[in-house]
Amino acid sequence: MRTSRADDAKIRQQHAASPDGGTPVAWRTPVFAIIPPPARRDPMSYQLEIIEKPTFLHAIVTGPNTMENVVGYLQELLRECEARQCFNVLIEERLTGRRLETWDVYQIASENSALARGVFRAVAYVDVNAGGDLMKFAETVANNRGVPLTLFPTVAEAEQWLTGKPR
Repeated sequence: MRTSRADDAKIRQQHAASPDGGTPVAWRTPVFAIIPPPARRDPMSYQLEIIEKPTFLHAIVTGPNTMENVVGYLQELLRECEARQCFNVLIEERLTGRRLETWDVYQIASENSALARGVFRAVAYVDVNAGGDLMKFAETVANNRGVPLTLFPTVAEAEQWLTGKPR
């Protein structure tokens, strides 16, 4: 592509007009403008449905599988259990998308167990989209920190385990 003489002169002026008196402007590393990140949807975009049963609360959570969503629904569920004075809970997790990393699962289980220690009598947990042994790891972390969490492969088995326990 051929440039005009006016363009050539303009380029020479830019090179000569260096603010630091050294490197021509066009040859220095460009300074990038601060560009705000693209608009994101709300990171806590989960839905938590709580069904009150005679001896436990059945929490069904749906939405994207993110660390923020998991922490958010667990904290919301803890508040609901305290408000309703029901300390047996069935968590039916139906979050979609990429599974969390091991470190994220450890942080969630460890930090939320500290908040929930001594609050729950029984927590039955069903992750309908789980794969591998990562949730077994979360169960161990929670139990080691005083939260009585038990994994179940189906909601029916979890309900059977919770039925008959004192509220």
